[in-house]
Amino acid sequence: MADRRSFVFRGVTPRQVLAALNRVASDLPLLSEVGFGLRLEASSVLGTYLSAVVPEFTDTVKGAQRQDAVNEAIGRLGSALAQVGGSADPAVEDVDEAAVMPWPAGTAWCLLNDTAEDATVSGSDEWLVLGFDLGDARAAQLVEDVRFHATHFRIGTATDPARRTVLVLHIKDDASRGASFRALRESGSLDDTVILRAAVVDGRYLFLPEDTRPGIRALQDFLRIVLADGRSFGLPERADEADMVLAVREEPGAEGQPPVATVYALETVEFEDQAEVTPKAAGYASLSLEPLEADSAKLIALSEAIQNAEPKVGYRLELRDGHHVDATEAERIRLMEQLSDLEYRLAYLNAVSEPRPVLLRYDGSQIAALADAIRAFPEADLRGERILYGFQATEDNPGGWHFLYFDPRATIMTEPYPAWRWKTPDASNMQFWLDPYWARYYADAGNQGLIFVPEGMALFPALHGWEPEDMDGYMRAMLRRWFDDDRAAADMPARPIYVFDGGAGPEADIRIQVIDFGAMRPVGLVLGWLNDNLVIRNGMNVEKQISGAAADMAWTEIAGTLRDDFVERQEELRKLSRDVNTELADTIEGIKVVATRKAMRLEEESARTVAQMQELMKKMRSVRDQLIEVQKLADEIEKQEQDVTESAAEWARDRVRVINGLAASVQDAARLRKAVDTNINGMINRLRRTRKNLVARIQGMNR
Repeated sequence: MADRRSFVFRGVTPRQVLAALNRVASDLPLLSEVGFGLRLEASSVLGTYLSAVVPEFTDTVKGAQRQDAVNEAIGRLGSALAQVGGSADPAVEDVDEAAVMPWPAGTAWCLLNDTAEDATVSGSDEWLVLGFDLGDARAAQLVEDVRFHATHFRIGTATDPARRTVLVLHIKDDASRGASFRALRESGSLDDTVILRAAVVDGRYLFLPEDTRPGIRALQDFLRIVLADGRSFGLPERADEADMVLAVREEPGAEGQPPVATVYALETVEFEDQAEVTPKAAGYASLSLEPLEADSAKLIALSEAIQNAEPKVGYRLELRDGHHVDATEAERIRLMEQLSDLEYRLAYLNAVSEPRPVLLRYDGSQIAALADAIRAFPEADLRGERILYGFQATEDNPGGWHFLYFDPRATIMTEPYPAWRWKTPDASNMQFWLDPYWARYYADAGNQGLIFVPEGMALFPALHGWEPEDMDGYMRAMLRRWFDDDRAAADMPARPIYVFDGGAGPEADIRIQVIDFGAMRPVGLVLGWLNDNLVIRNGMNVEKQISGAAADMAWTEIAGTLRDDFVERQEELRKLSRDVNTELADTIEGIKVVATRKAMRLEEESARTVAQMQELMKKMRSVRDQLIEVQKLADEIEKQEQDVTESAAEWARDRVRVINGLAASVQDAARLRKAVDTNINGMINRLRRTRKNLVARIQGMNR
């Protein structure tokens, strides 16, 4: 590009540019018409800084009125720069247009390169991952990795101005719920994508590179500039500006060219929850300032490709044993899978160490076990609401299931409950506890539902929704997808209990039973019905009574024989006892003599031990005195470190004052140079007029 005569405001910082442009936001469309931009400068004193460049207005068609408007806008820009510490007087020079960034891209660059001296926005747990033209196989692998390591994610696809397929993953990385997205980022698996972290400013989302930490004022200024002139950023017209979601990234420019900063508008991308779609990959737009266009057709095509991919993407729910997995077990475990397994074990141990609600379940053949369990509770608790009873009949068990629910924090069994006595190899699980993951993350988050699994097991991997408080809705959505039954999800009770039953391991089948917690009643209200059930089920059995009577007679005869044998053996035992007592008395007398001798030797050894301990006490006092001296020396060193730290802080403040003084001196030098140039030009003009007058006089004298 050719050089162009321009007004140049030198020596401004990224923070000053953002603050000044926020003040003249209404003039930006007019300045855009004449090619307003920003240029990077280098200084041995100030390092890298910026110059605001406004080319001269040369459009003669629009006339003098337009010229005046542009000149006034330039004047207001200079005043705004002066208000934030810059120079109000521009230099006039020829500028290479190729070295100037358009002001929207330059403004984004200023945001990414602002050094926060004021407060900044803390890092969010929400991320954006973008992938460009990844291909179906890579996209499927990316989504599989994200699904495993992130708490939750939303997915969308778009097409950028270069017609590349862009996949966007909006990720929730809640470390408190066991997410390990950080490890995935640091593993290098996402090197072919763009990763941005969310900052929430005034209720608006702004995704930025993780290594940038602009100040709050810089973020606010940037958002106000975008809101004032979004068209210059290539952003769409929006009905509700509060919904604006932006992403900003920076890439190095071509050789000899400035870096390129790009702004993306994301509110046009249609995101789907992970529960609604099969995994996909993420992408971002190129180096332009144009919006992303939603492309649902490509999302559907990608979803079909992932569904047909081998190996299958996603995971299958399983119940795992609560004990530790053998370290030598042959399975493919990546580094983060090991961390996830540790998280699983931790949740298991927490569930064991802290009392959690218990659910007991019995089928019709286990009514006696139910009665045994009820007898184990205090009688007073049976009359209250601490122990709840529920009944549910199902297609595979028309006789119905009996449930007991109690919280060990409110009541406990006062008698041992021998569940093993009622457990048979073909019997179903009777004891369930609150799933360890659910107990850790969601039991106290305000959710109405509960998830129970067989005691000693846990669901793996854990079920995580976007927010802990919305797990009820998430579970309803998952059941709708698992069973493809919208009506079943709609009929779900307000307070459901999900019972996951089955064997441990990834190949075992899992049965899900949903019961209405709100329909359960205090067990005291149904004791009469349970007693009737026991009587009916275990009614009179004549054959059993006859065989029982015969057995009693046989035992009576055996008892008589045993009684006669017992009397004979008792007399033999008495004789043997007398002989043993005589021998024992002789043995005790010998033991006394030996014990006396050993006691005398022990007393002598004790005296020697006391003398050694006194010597050790002297040495300990000496060591203590030495420790006191060492502590005094350590305190002196700590005081010297504090003095050095305070001196370093004072040196840093002096350095800042020197740099600020140098910057002011550079600006004063520029103004002085301009004044000198003006004076020199005036002297040259006066000399020229004097020469002209002398020439005229000489010519007059020659006449």
